[in-house]
Amino acid sequence: MTKDSLNRNTVMYRLSEYEYQSAINKALGWTILRDEISFSDFEAIVKDNTACATIVESYTYSKLEPKVEIYPKQQESSIQSTMHSWTYNIAHAVSYAERNYNVTSGSPFGYSPGENCQNFASQCVWAGLGSGTGITALPAVSRQRAGSNARNVWCRNQSTTHYSSWWFNWAWDNVRSFFKLIDTSTISQEGPCGFVT
Repeated sequence: MTKDSLNRNTVMYRLSEYEYQSAINKALGWTILRDEISFSDFEAIVKDNTACATIVESYTYSKLEPKVEIYPKQQESSIQSTMHSWTYNIAHAVSYAERNYNVTSGSPFGYSPGENCQNFASQCVWAGLGSGTGITALPAVSRQRAGSNARNVWCRNQSTTHYSSWWFNWAWDNVRSFFKLIDTSTISQEGPCGFVT
């Protein structure tokens, strides 16, 4: 190995990838239990002061993720005094995902290249809860229905002003915000309800 090996891109790439994964896990509140890096056997070719070798590395880590479960919820409409009840249907959610995973145009929910993960995950939850007559209809919870400062706003392209951190205000489109919605939900408010263990 040459003296400048530690400054080469491969080492810097590994460091940047670790820092990236570590930052994501920390932001989501996940705990990395252990990690391990291993290298394949190799033979080096030595010429003058330089050694060259092909090495395959394997980096793995185990993490403890918070468990999020969505369970059936009942809501009462103060306008009509009727009870809304949904049972989360996994088959409907999976069927929706299979039909729409590669739809990039024509979706009523839109598509954001490179940033569409939670939008699509919310669509699948929405489908599992029975879908609605439109993208702002129940089981989605619009600002018009809940109020602009309600913490349970869950509707495509709509946010609340409830939290001082902007990312917690976009429950339909942002992973951290959806997690916060599930974590703070109660059976007395409309929208997806669950618990984190």
